[in-house]
Amino acid sequence: MLKNFICIVFMLLSTLDTNATMQIPDILIYKSDTVYIYQFPFEAYIQKDLTLYKKIFNHDEFTYSSSCWRGYMATWHLENDSLFLGELSNTEGTYKFNLDELFNSNQLRNGRVFANWYNGEINAQFGDLIISNLVNAKEDIYSQSLKCIIEEGIAKKITIDNISDCELAKALAQKDFYDEKYAFHSVELVPNDNSLIYTLNKYYNIKWYFTDSLAYYNCYDEEMMMLLEYQFGESFMDKAAEIADSLENTENWMSYASFESTIT
Repeated sequence: MLKNFICIVFMLLSTLDTNATMQIPDILIYKSDTVYIYQFPFEAYIQKDLTLYKKIFNHDEFTYSSSCWRGYMATWHLENDSLFLGELSNTEGTYKFNLDELFNSNQLRNGRVFANWYNGEINAQFGDLIISNLVNAKEDIYSQSLKCIIEEGIAKKITIDNISDCELAKALAQKDFYDEKYAFHSVELVPNDNSLIYTLNKYYNIKWYFTDSLAYYNCYDEEMMMLLEYQFGESFMDKAAEIADSLENTENWMSYASFESTIT
């Protein structure tokens, strides 16, 4: 009875927001690429079939961890525009459940289960890792993205895109912001004395970099400005300008801000 009660509790937990602890992803194999996904198509099935979930939970090899509330890891295959469950393992990946024992024979196709119950989107990134988020792997930035719309297990639309320079610049701005590496950019060959640059650095820890082109950094600065307005208030630039003006009106004021250049 107790085990059945715990089983029901886990079922309830699996429907809650699990953002507090980074969850282990499922795996999607598409063509020659192995993609990590944070949508879990199997949940839609076991939430309707408590008996099947009990088969998994009551298994001797069942394991559970705070990083995998659902209690399993699934490997999916997207082949011929169809989504298949190819493998189901415990949280630690040390045991693979026998799909023949979990599903009826009429549900199996060459040892895999056609996911005709699933309706929804699968969004994932893959390819070359460009920016790694050590705190939350879900926020890693890769060179390519996959978006797939699934209806009753059939992929109605599969879109593969390369990350744009603007998307990359915004992602880098987000990472720098959360690392408290605030920065703006402008085109300038020889830096001039500038009280606003000095003020931003002194009062807001915002660095100013000179570059030979803003084609990349326009998107970076736009994202950084939005984040800084959230951090310091929408009028922080006006306040910085007021301080800078007061410095300019101070007799014999002179301060040389430190500058760095970057090449796009």
